[in-house]
Amino acid sequence: RPDLQEDHQLWTRLLELAMEKYGEELAGILNGFRCGGTRLKQGKHGYVLRPDIDPTGKVAWQNVDEYEHLKNKYLEPWRNEVAVLLKELS
Repeated sequence: RPDLQEDHQLWTRLLELAMEKYGEELAGILNGFRCGGTRLKQGKHGYVLRPDIDPTGKVAWQNVDEYEHLKNKYLEPWRNEVAVLLKELS
């Protein structure tokens, strides 16, 4: 998908790190968020996960509420591990 090229290298590294440090489950969850329209953006203190929004829901999250709901369900249990991974990208 051409829309995934901008942060492709960062995601490749993040997924490799996730697999190495925490295994297939977290790597799979993160990959699902990437495919769902989550982008890696430079924040004040390193990289952060941010949703792209597409009201049609075809190429990104349909709205922020959809992203937040799934983030709370799937990423929140891995919050500390994700923070470690994002820090390593910086």
